Amino acid sequence: MLEQYYEASPLAVSEHEEYIWMLQLQQPEQVVQHFYLFKFVTEPELSLLKLSIRNVIEHHPDLNSRFIFSQDGELNKKIDLSFDLGIHTLELNVDQLEQTASDFKNKSWNAETDPPFSALIIQTEQDTLLALRLHPILEETHQLNDIINEIEFHYNKKQNHNKLQTIVLETSEQTPNSQTPTINDQNHDYQLGNKISQNEISQIILTEFRKILAEPEMTAENDFFDFGGHSLLATRVIGYLQNRHGIELSFNDFFKSPTASALAEYASVKNTTIQKNSHEKLEQAPLTFTQDFLWQAYSAFGFSPIYNLPFAIEFHDQIDEKIFFEAFYDLVIRHVGLRTLFKIENTKVTQSIVPLASLDQYKWFWSSSESQGITLAKEAAYKFDLSRELPIRICFLKNANEQQTLSFLVHHMVIDEWSLNSIMSDLETAYYARSNQRTPLWSIPANIAKS
Repeated sequence: MLEQYYEASPLAVSEHEEYIWMLQLQQPEQVVQHFYLFKFVTEPELSLLKLSIRNVIEHHPDLNSRFIFSQDGELNKKIDLSFDLGIHTLELNVDQLEQTASDFKNKSWNAETDPPFSALIIQTEQDTLLALRLHPILEETHQLNDIINEIEFHYNKKQNHNKLQTIVLETSEQTPNSQTPTINDQNHDYQLGNKISQNEISQIILTEFRKILAEPEMTAENDFFDFGGHSLLATRVIGYLQNRHGIELSFNDFFKSPTASALAEYASVKNTTIQKNSHEKLEQAPLTFTQDFLWQAYSAFGFSPIYNLPFAIEFHDQIDEKIFFEAFYDLVIRHVGLRTLFKIENTKVTQSIVPLASLDQYKWFWSSSESQGITLAKEAAYKFDLSRELPIRICFLKNANEQQTLSFLVHHMVIDEWSLNSIMSDLETAYYARSNQRTPLWSIPANIAKS
């Protein structure tokens, strides 16, 4: 089928394709690829699924085109039988899903070597999933919704009994029911509600300055370019502000007023009404797709300790347990996953963040004077009730020589290995600050630290 579309000479590009190509080249942060992650209702036949995706590409060969900038200074589109179709398969564990999907969604795109459409078939021990990515350079002529419908059509045309049906697990597309992304700075969380102040915008801009320049001491009055900033970094900051926070700035404004406080005067916010997070109520949210898979496996094993993640740290020097508690309390405030409960209502599982005002009602820390009879083995085998308990247990143990050992038990529903590294780094910062009778100052917000 592709043969009839093969061109010996390059194809002309549209104005839209040329515009997106140039934007991708100059400001890649501004180009967000369309992404869907689908789960199949019934297990598909893998070879037939691949063939169906290939059939769609054969019917729409520009899905596998490349964009070449010629020596004559012209942008052309090429289609060639030798090009990689961009259909790949991967086998992995459930707890690798979220990172894999994120990597696929955010993969950088090279116009000369990469297809504008890609498909990744993911096989886990429980399910088969399909991730689709479409570059905006083709959004004038193609939509992912239409593509998945065509894939289902080709599959079902060849398979009479086990029809292909999909459920959307994640999408980058905005829908009428989509929630506006949360806006965060170092000290506050914001959601839809009251108008954001100019000072709050300034703090968000300053946070991005500090992160991209690695200058945690930078103030809102400091000049971005005096701290090593340049035009490329400025472009990235503009992209981050728009994509992460819905704050729009022009390039000219940035160069005219390169301080966070001055830029806040020129900034426009896409979502003009936001409010500070209320700590008077539990915030409820559905499980992420990775949590959903983990919960299914967790419940299948009778909510046993199989998904506990136990860690032990032996200290050679004496640790002030009161200071350690204060430092870890800072982490429980900063990382909301550590103060999350999981509720089951009518077979539906939701996660709820414990408000700070209610945090003292939960026991999660035991000093060495409280932990007689507790052993590392007993802690590792502890059975959490995640609907009533925080998903962490911190216990100090002492041996006959008064040497301290820390038992750190956390449930896999709220943490992975990468997040643990981030938390341990934050713990070091918090303990040092509390040892010096100070409140820890975080160089970047928790949501950015985990992105």
